Amino acid sequence: MKSMRRSLHCWLCIFVFGLAVSSRAADRSPRYEDFAVTNIFKGKPASVNLKSHPQARGFRTELRRQTAEGPNFAGHYRLAIWGCGTSCQEFAIVDCRTGRVYFPANLPYVSYAFYEGDDYGLQFRKNSRLLVVNGARRQDPEMGKFYYLWQTNTLSLVRSELKH
Repeated sequence: MKSMRRSLHCWLCIFVFGLAVSSRAADRSPRYEDFAVTNIFKGKPASVNLKSHPQARGFRTELRRQTAEGPNFAGHYRLAIWGCGTSCQEFAIVDCRTGRVYFPANLPYVSYAFYEGDDYGLQFRKNSRLLVVNGARRQDPEMGKFYYLWQTNTLSLVRSELKH
C-alpha cells in the first residue's frame, strides 16, 4: 500500500510539473523553431498556376517574378509580397513545387502605418511554418504582433499580442 501511495505521489508530481512547464510555454511568444521545417525544396520552381486561384491572374507579374527566386517560407513555398498603398502590404503564398497560389482569406493585407518599432510588416523564414505579422490586420484595427501557423494550406492564428 505504501509503495502504491509513493508511486501515485510520484506520478502526481510529474503531472503537476508538466502542467507548470506547459503553462510557461503558453505564456511565451511562438518561435520559428517551434514550427521548423527540415525538408527545403531546392529544385527549379514550378510555373505559377494562374488558374489555381481567382485572384492570381491580377497579380501574375509579381507572382511569377518572385516565385522564380525559389522558396522563402515553410520549406517549399514563396511568400510573394507587394505594396498596396502607404504602409500596407498584400501577399500570396505560392507552392514552388506545384505552382498553386493561395491568398489567405483571413489576412488579405497588413497595415503598419502607426506601428512602433523596427520590426513592422511580415516576418518569416524558409525553414519554418510560422508567419509573424507586425501591425494591424484588415479585420482588426488594433495594432500588435500576430502569430500565424501555415498548415494544410491555411494560415491559422496561434497568438495575438496587442499594443496598448
